[in-house]
Amino acid sequence: MVDIREKRKVTISTIKEIGNPQIFAQLGYDVLSEAPAMGFEGLDGQSVTTV
Repeated sequence: MVDIREKRKVTISTIKEIGNPQIFAQLGYDVLSEAPAMGFEGLDGQSVTTV
């Protein structure tokens, strides 16, 4: 049986420019790091950030 008081760690990675970090912050998640998103680009070809 799992102790319900035991905390689990969940890590989520998303693209900053599409607005998801604000949604995840409202759910209680914190940003741990930001870096250029390798292999992804915005609609206009601009670089985007992995959060």
